[in-house]
Amino acid sequence: MPDNKPERKSDVLVVRKINKSLYKKFRERAMEEHRNVGDALNQAMAEWLKAQDEKKKLRIEGILNLNGLVKTDGKVRWSEEVDETLYGESA
Repeated sequence: MPDNKPERKSDVLVVRKINKSLYKKFRERAMEEHRNVGDALNQAMAEWLKAQDEKKKLRIEGILNLNGLVKTDGKVRWSEEVDETLYGESA
């Protein structure tokens, strides 16, 4: 059953298997920027999730800019040409 209680900013979470030296560097950097670790960690997690979502998006513009891709306004028969190359001339 899902927990429908709203999250409070002061919730305490326990996270296992954190690299201690990495955490120490993270905490020091947060302190240098006059931020608490929780706020810095929230930002890092949000940015990581956003980056993961961006990786999953299919970018048509990127596909069209691939080297060697021919852009044409006329009718193309790429599928047939691939079949002919792989399986021989069509009947």
